Amino acid sequence: MSDVDKKNNKFQDVDRVEVQKISSLRKAISKQMSISKAIIPDVTLMEEFNMNNVVDLRSELKSKNSTSNIKLTYLAFVSKALVQLLKQFPIFNSTFDDQKEEIIIKKYINLGIAVDTDDGLMVPNIKDADNLNIWKIAESIQNLSQRTRDKKLVYKDINDGTFTLSNWGTFGVSYGTPVIYFPQVAILGMGVMKLKPVVLEDGNIGKAYMLPLSLSFDHRIIDGGIASRFLSSFKELFNNPSVLIE
Repeated sequence: MSDVDKKNNKFQDVDRVEVQKISSLRKAISKQMSISKAIIPDVTLMEEFNMNNVVDLRSELKSKNSTSNIKLTYLAFVSKALVQLLKQFPIFNSTFDDQKEEIIIKKYINLGIAVDTDDGLMVPNIKDADNLNIWKIAESIQNLSQRTRDKKLVYKDINDGTFTLSNWGTFGVSYGTPVIYFPQVAILGMGVMKLKPVVLEDGNIGKAYMLPLSLSFDHRIIDGGIASRFLSSFKELFNNPSVLIE
C-alpha cells in the first residue's frame, strides 16, 4: 500500500479509532428519532416569560409546606400550566394518521417527562395529568425521575404518552429545537431560568426571572397562528400562577 493509500485509510487503523457497539436503548432512540425527522415537517417557536410571580408563589408554598418531601420545582409549575393549555388547545394533544387522513384528539393527557440517564434519554409519562393538582404532578415527576434512573420503569410507564416536556435547563441551556416524539404532534422544551434586566410594563427598567420555552410542532396539522397562541398563553398563567394551584 502506498503512503497516499495509507493516509486515506488512516481511520481504518485500529490504533486511531475506537469502535463502540450501541446499546439496545440507543438503537431504540435512534430509530425513534429517525422516524420523527423523516415523517414530521416540524417547526419550532421560542419565547421567554417573566416568572417573578411564580418565583414568589413557589417560595410562599415551600415555606408553608416546609416539612413536605415533595419537591415543588419550576418543572412542576410549567407542567401544570402545560396541562391546562393542552385542554384549551386539544390539537396539541393528538396524533395524525396520514393514511386515513384523520386527526385523533386524545381526551386524556399522559404528560411525558424526558429524563436523561447514563444509558440514554427515557420518556416516562404521568398518566391522566389533567386530573392531578400541582402537588401530585410534582410528586409524579419526582417518583418517575427516580425510578427511571434506578432502572425500575415498567412498560406502562413509557407507553401511550400524549405530549412530551423536555427540561434542558438543568444543563444550563436556554433554547433548542426539540424533536417531536412520534406519533405525538408537538413537544415543549424548557430552558434555564435566569435573572435579567427587563423593561417593565410601566416603562421602567427592572429585573425579572426569565424562562425560555421552545415549542416544536407538526406543521401538517398545526399552523403557526395557533402554535403562537398556544405558546404565548403561558404568559397569562405565569403572571397569575395562583390558578395553577386551585
